[in-house]
Amino acid sequence: CIECPFHGWQFDGETGQCVKIPYAEKIPAFAKTKVWPSTECHELIYVWYDAEGRDPKYELDEIEELKTGQWTYRGRLVHYIAAHIEDISENGADVAHLSALHQPGVTGGGNVNFAETWLSKLIKHTWTAKWESKTESLSHMGHMSLHMTNTILGIPVPLLDVFVESDQIGPSIVQLRFKVFLGTGVWVQTVVPEEPLYQRMTNYVFADWWIPTFAITAFHKGMGIQMDRDVNVWSNKTYLSKPLLVKEDRLILEHRRWYSQFYSESSQKFSFTKEKDLTW
Repeated sequence: CIECPFHGWQFDGETGQCVKIPYAEKIPAFAKTKVWPSTECHELIYVWYDAEGRDPKYELDEIEELKTGQWTYRGRLVHYIAAHIEDISENGADVAHLSALHQPGVTGGGNVNFAETWLSKLIKHTWTAKWESKTESLSHMGHMSLHMTNTILGIPVPLLDVFVESDQIGPSIVQLRFKVFLGTGVWVQTVVPEEPLYQRMTNYVFADWWIPTFAITAFHKGMGIQMDRDVNVWSNKTYLSKPLLVKEDRLILEHRRWYSQFYSESSQKFSFTKEKDLTW
């Protein structure tokens, strides 16, 4: 059952019917709440929402390393982002932004105005990435492969390489599996709309239990700095339905075609600006 912390009312998890009111002699028959399709996975509770009220179209698979205990919870990052929810998902297919935004070292911090500082030049990240949508029974998923190499003062340091295999599941869940020299793990990312054009993005990190805490902290800090750069851009950019692109940006259009499956007739639509000016 689920219990309201304010007055202690308890509701049956399957029917929504109220089953206990601590201070009442009788429970009214009309005392019930809506039941949402939900599942417990990755040590989290996921709730299915569909604008048309349809049943879930896919299920979440367990992560084997979490079931066996090889990967344990090591922390989380939370960001609040004033952006269109699709902008966040689209990042995976926008591989060109990696060199522009994420090449300067994490030593430069999360501010996007870091390009000319000596700290940002101390470490340099080079990215190789590709994105593709899956087909048939897995059409609700997109996949990104990524390899990050690093140089310090221009000297390659292969020990710091990061390998990533990332699955986008539906419009707002990402499982980002990573491999570093000390071991492996996964970032589980969820994006929850708090209100129109305002998202709460949470990244939960699970990793091999034997990786020292200081190493996980350093990795988490570095990923957090890279994420801060994205958040700074997302929160200040405009979502354009028809952006200006070149042929090398084709993955962005492929991603948008893939993502369109998650909209429906009842999806909320908002129009805040006129076409060619800044009238709000």
